[in-house]
Parts: sequence; structure tokens; C-alpha cells
Amino acid sequence: MDADKQDRASGREARGLEALRSRLGGIAPSRLDDGLRIAVYVLAVLLAVLAVVFVGTVINDRRAESEATPASRTLKELRGLVRATPNDAELRVRYGEALAAAGILDEAVEQLNQALKANPDHTGALIDLGRLAMQQGEYGTAEGYFQKVVDLTSSGQYTGIDERRELALFHLGEIALTQKRYEDAVPFFKEALRIRKDAADTYLELALAYRGMGRDEMALEQLEIAVAFDPGMAQAQYELGDIYLDAGSELKAAEHFGLAYALAPDNQIAADAVDSLGPVERRMAAARKALDAGDVETAVSESQFAALLDPEGFDGALLYAQALEASRDTSAAVAAYKDAAKIEPENPAVTDALARLGAK
Repeated sequence: MDADKQDRASGREARGLEALRSRLGGIAPSRLDDGLRIAVYVLAVLLAVLAVVFVGTVINDRRAESEATPASRTLKELRGLVRATPNDAELRVRYGEALAAAGILDEAVEQLNQALKANPDHTGALIDLGRLAMQQGEYGTAEGYFQKVVDLTSSGQYTGIDERRELALFHLGEIALTQKRYEDAVPFFKEALRIRKDAADTYLELALAYRGMGRDEMALEQLEIAVAFDPGMAQAQYELGDIYLDAGSELKAAEHFGLAYALAPDNQIAADAVDSLGPVERRMAAARKALDAGDVETAVSESQFAALLDPEGFDGALLYAQALEASRDTSAAVAAYKDAAKIEPENPAVTDALARLGAK
């Protein structure tokens, strides 16, 4: 292992798995965040229904209601319904989710526990409690809730498509990954993927588990699947670049680092990754100097790096096309000019070149 590769490996270890998993600043999708967003959406729909069904009880004090926020009105109405039907587990869960979305976590946990008293096998309440425990860093408690969901859904005709089972398995894998129990994480993610085969975030997490085990080839395979399902997943693009860089494939690394930075332009780690193979300005300056000197091969190489590291930048794309044209590789030059045209379709440097090369 060369010094640079050793430094990168040491850096990953020093940051720890939690840093590894979130080093793009939360760019990767979070199932926990998605859960809260879904809860808010469900509650909005529920509120609309309640406004019709319980129109006589929605507003007790019009003046107070006019001053309340939509969230507080939702909580107030759900509180009233729970008091009216205290043994309705589903209603308790919805109320608990509303409280969690409002940041009232202790009460949320209380309502979800009350839901379990009414229905000990309510998988929705178990999932919510597990997620809340995860957010508090109480991983052992969270595992207990998620494992119960897995146990409850281990048989029956819907096991293979049970959304809550998939969520529970995914979160069990996340916890194992966070605790650096890589070998334990892998089967959880694999089982989750048997239920939901298009979950890009699960492929990403599985890849990170493989990376933790030192199995970069397996990680690479999972990351390629992840970006096939979701090309906009910045962390997956970054991890691909990191693996290719470790393997000595700088062009492939540049491609994926460039995509990661384009997707997360405010992220310093993505920016640093691009600069480690650039900066773009240096690559472009080297390409122009090589073109002026008639060193077409160097011009093509340097401009290709510039174009890959800044996939949304017109200047790098144009320079790469011009270098290819200078190399007399007409078909590649036409393709590169067309790529530049995707960025600036009406730029005369592109339109004139395509006409000159007889492109259709």
C-alpha cells in the first residue's frame, strides 16, 4: 500500500464509521428523516378527514384557534380524540408521531407505549419507538424494538413485501454499521433488499459495511447499483471515487468525485476530493499549455480530468472537445462537443465545431 493510500485508509479509521457514513453532511437520504416527513404528511391527511368527520368538535374556541399554528391545532385535535377513545392504538400512534414531528419526544414515547399497551404487536408503534431511540443514541433499546418487528413479520403471506419489516431490517443494519459490527450489518441489509430491491440507500449502507470489512470489490458492486437507482446520491458517488482512487484509477475517481461535488457543491469534503485530483483550473491551464506546444496527448489527458472534475462546467467540456479534435479523433470530439452543448446549447464555439465536423 503506497503512502497516499495508507493515509486515506488511516483517515477513514480515525474518523470512525459514523463519520464515514455521514461525511457528506447528510447528503445521503435518511430513513429517519423520511419517517418524520411521512408522519407529517399522514397527519395532514388525517387532519383533513377530521375536519369533515368531527366538524362539530374541531373548533371550541374560534379566537384561540385563529391564533394557533397548524401543528398545534393538529396536536390539540388528536389529543381530544385520544381522550375520547383511549384504547385506539392506531390513533395513539398517530398522536405520538405528531408529537415527535413537533419535537415533543417524551410525550411521543409515552403515547407510543400506550399504543403498545392497547396492541402489543403494533409494528408501527415499534418502528417509531425504535427510530426515536436511535435518534437519542439508545441503540440497544432501538434494536429491541426493531427485532420484535422482524419477529412479528417472520411468517405469513406478506413477509416478502412487508414495508415495516424492511424498515426494521434496514435500521438493524444501520445500528450494526454504526457500531462497526460490519459482519452483522451485511445480512440485515441483504434481507432488507430482498423485500425492497430498489432501495438505493440500502445498497449504499451495504457497501459501507463491505468497506468496513475491507472488501472494496463487493462495495464497488453495491455502489454501482445504488447510483443506477439514484444517480443523485452524492455520498455513493463520493464512495465510488474513493474506491477507484484507492485502486489507482484516477480518471474514474475524478468522474465520481466530480459528480459528488456537483450534487453537493457546499460540501467541503467533496470539494477537497475534487481538488486532490485538480484543481480544475490547474488541469485546464496544463491542457492549454500542452495544446499550444503541440502536445496533444497531454492536452487530451489534462482536459479530460478538468471536464470530469467539473461536469457542469462549460469551459472544461469545451477544452476537452477541442483537444480531441486536435488529436484527430473526430467521433470522440463530436461526442465531447455534444456534451458541451448540453451545458450551453447555443454557444457558437460548440455549434460551429459541430457544423465543421459534420455532426448530425
